[in-house]
Amino acid sequence: MRLTTLATTFLILALGAIAVAGDETRGTVTSDHKLGPRSDPMPTGWSKRNITINVGGVERTVLADGPGSGTYSCEPVPYPIIISYHGRGATASHMRNLSHFHDRKYCSVVVYPKGLDGLGRDSNETSFGTLKSCWQGAPYCTPRVPGTGPPETIRDDVAFFDAIIERVRTEYGSWAAMDRIYVAGKSNGAEFANYLACYHGDQIAAIAPVSGPFYYATAGLLDADPTCSPRHPIPVINFHGDADRAVKYQGSGRWETCEGPLCDPPGRVGRIPNLPKWAAAWGGLNGCRLQELDVAVPEAVQPSSGQETFLSRYYGCNGDVEVLHYRTKNGLHDWPSLNENEDNTHDDKTFELTPPVLGTMDATEAIFQFFMRFTLRP
Repeated sequence: MRLTTLATTFLILALGAIAVAGDETRGTVTSDHKLGPRSDPMPTGWSKRNITINVGGVERTVLADGPGSGTYSCEPVPYPIIISYHGRGATASHMRNLSHFHDRKYCSVVVYPKGLDGLGRDSNETSFGTLKSCWQGAPYCTPRVPGTGPPETIRDDVAFFDAIIERVRTEYGSWAAMDRIYVAGKSNGAEFANYLACYHGDQIAAIAPVSGPFYYATAGLLDADPTCSPRHPIPVINFHGDADRAVKYQGSGRWETCEGPLCDPPGRVGRIPNLPKWAAAWGGLNGCRLQELDVAVPEAVQPSSGQETFLSRYYGCNGDVEVLHYRTKNGLHDWPSLNENEDNTHDDKTFELTPPVLGTMDATEAIFQFFMRFTLRP
């Protein structure tokens, strides 16, 4: 699969030519996002709709929003598709309230999936046996789902991802841009967005993991998971606070583990990579030749919280993709926002209510604008 960027498209059209690159990963630069009549009737649309999807005999649920004749109309069409994954122990409704990709100004089909429970222990817990919703790939997210069976339900969040895309295709037809599928996530949801990009990214045009643990780092040096092997260049935009107490910015040699008969394998240790190393690894995977490291973002300062934001950018990459890693100085385990949200009004370790700690940027706006630069091309 290959990617084109809108900026490149406009430049080529201005020069009056269409370029074909020799490198298979770069592809053909073409004009995108054509308007005009659709081959299917306008869909009814979704408005905070709970949808059940059968995945291998397991009933899975999502919360969905999108334009349509029964909700609202917007342009351009076809509509981008954004799938936004919640963190461990959270809900689809929580992620909807946190990320707000369903805001009508984004004119997108947006799906917030709900995770199944897993059984494990994280850095805040002293014993095994804590049931929390989670996503595949994390050591505490047991492959066999507790409380089901016998036999226990086998977790398959990758198949769930595929089923979500198929449901959007069925409901929206030619009104959905199947070449503009974007995946975002917070914490464990960010880890799953990264997991999908590494191992199942054929349909993904870009990812936006926020405050993610990104298992499984190597022991000692805490380098990023060496088995990550995307099949095409993947644009990445990432936010992480360097004072995050739940997922440490510098990485962690031993954090989550899983033990017992539901685990596969038992006792697996989920080391968290050093975040700058993780971002640099994505730059390497995408063949990026240029970089700008830890540059202050103009005006991204929040005096009330002492936060500042710095950007590491990897560019000149295969497929014209980019990797953007935003480090928030004094930032916590939050989805960055200039306004109060369900993250910045809660302690990032105890989750108790606190006075709001406002961020320096609106992550949702930055993520959406980044997404719109990239379109997947076969």
